[in-house]
Amino acid sequence: MGGLGSVLQKEYDREILQHGEDAFLDIKLARLTDAIIGAWTDWADDHKRPALKRFRVIVEDFYVTPLAKLIVSLKSGQSLPTTSYPIVTFSDTQTLGIHTISPDVMDRMANIPVGLISMPAAYADFPVLWVALAHEICGHDVVRAFDQSSDGDSKLFLELMASFDRISPTITPGWEEVWKAWLEEAIADVYGLIVMGPMFAVGMAAWLSTTNAASNALPTNKLGELTNFIWLNDGSISEHPPNLIRLHILAGALKWLITDESTRDSYIATIDELIEGASGGQTHVAVIEGSAGEIAFRYPIEPLTADARIIGRHLASVRLPMLGCRCIAELMPWDNTKEENAREIARLFVTDAASWTPSDLSSFSSVYMMAGAFMAMTYDPRKLTVINERLMGALDKRYEFLLSEKGL
Repeated sequence: MGGLGSVLQKEYDREILQHGEDAFLDIKLARLTDAIIGAWTDWADDHKRPALKRFRVIVEDFYVTPLAKLIVSLKSGQSLPTTSYPIVTFSDTQTLGIHTISPDVMDRMANIPVGLISMPAAYADFPVLWVALAHEICGHDVVRAFDQSSDGDSKLFLELMASFDRISPTITPGWEEVWKAWLEEAIADVYGLIVMGPMFAVGMAAWLSTTNAASNALPTNKLGELTNFIWLNDGSISEHPPNLIRLHILAGALKWLITDESTRDSYIATIDELIEGASGGQTHVAVIEGSAGEIAFRYPIEPLTADARIIGRHLASVRLPMLGCRCIAELMPWDNTKEENAREIARLFVTDAASWTPSDLSSFSSVYMMAGAFMAMTYDPRKLTVINERLMGALDKRYEFLLSEKGL
């Protein structure tokens, strides 16, 4: 453990040298410590191993989605990974949330040039809540994994970040720099939506509401509602937009994603209804300073929700050189085939027990399994436990299916 402490101290010093004092640095290092230890110990835990296999299935399926294939085919000239998928681990510290450690950091700290994705162990037996993995894997890892520039960031990611200048004149005056600070997370949300489809927005709302309601952090929200605050600490702003604002980003992107008009109108109505219910009547964003959770001031929410929809629409529709001067929603629309795949899985998740066979789903990517699970809950929320159990069974069969495809 002394060796790990020395490595962490070097990483701390490196962050200070590159970025200066950061009020959130302790959280970053806690994530690193917890995740690296878990990467070495989790697979030896008999209780965690079944859930780790399911976690692994989702990472592998999400990592080789059409998004990754598209990026590779358009520009990078690289091959998709076959064995170097991110390591998965469950964190014993719930408040750290789902997070990714990039391959370059893992290489520096553990001599393993492979990324790592960590999730709170409290959710290990509830894969129905793992929707946020689409944000981490597709939005962070895949977007940044291919065709890297000299400074280590992918060209697609850099083009997306630079494209903000095209819309900054339309953003609420005085908030441009704040939105720049939030842009990477907004990109991850939109690209998670692109891959998993409209149910990603519903699933993210559930994940954000559930995790924050169970958190010791201040302020929390009631289950079914979303927090709406901005953290400031020693001049540093939290990297994530307020949870409620994130739904507006997804709503803005959604209009560009769905090809069928009636399907699009139905989903938009669902998301708008979800936003209204999750807002709990909030009309202002609370700006919180310091670790004590004291509200410094409040700002009207309406200008920021308008900004969020502009940004969501922009990220889905902006034409980029890396994408062959096309937009991602045009290249990867949520079409009728994808919608029907999700609906078929949803029907299987709520069918009677006699008709249920987990192996029926093994050939489906877990991308559709996750979308179908949340769609099934919209059919009958009372079947949450049944749907979650069936999702676990389907992921177990998917794990066996992927092994057999590899001849293992």
